[in-house]
Amino acid sequence: MGQAANQAAKELEKGFGSIGAGDMFGSKPAPAGAAAQGGAGPAGQVRNSTVWWLLGLVTCGLTTWFWLWKSASEMKAFTGNTEINPIIPVAIQFFFPPWGQLFFAYKMGGWMMQARQSVGLPAEDKSKKWAIWTFILFLSQKQIQDDMNELWEAVGGGA
Repeated sequence: MGQAANQAAKELEKGFGSIGAGDMFGSKPAPAGAAAQGGAGPAGQVRNSTVWWLLGLVTCGLTTWFWLWKSASEMKAFTGNTEINPIIPVAIQFFFPPWGQLFFAYKMGGWMMQARQSVGLPAEDKSKKWAIWTFILFLSQKQIQDDMNELWEAVGGGA
């Protein structure tokens, strides 16, 4: 446990040292103008899923609002899917926590499957699995970010 806390502290120090560079909390920007192979837009940022998950717990969900909005925005930009509206999960999370994260986890399963198929990665619909993990310390957030990181790295983002 102490090692995980030290790692999280190092990630936070690294992130706060270069806030304007786009790597806050262990995230790395996709290369400028990097269009995704098979996607409609640029790859998103690779983020340290453990740090973001822990921040969600420590801040009682405040950073989760930002993560929900940012993750949905990146998936919308990548896929070009107009069904994805980043405001919806954030609004639900604001008024009815944890239902916003549950809604997002369920919807993201399908969106992630389509995005992974579009670039030739193995794909499965993890909607139900992620929805269940939402009720176990909100671990769906970590799992979704891990899958997003794999997708962004596969298309050249966040290298």
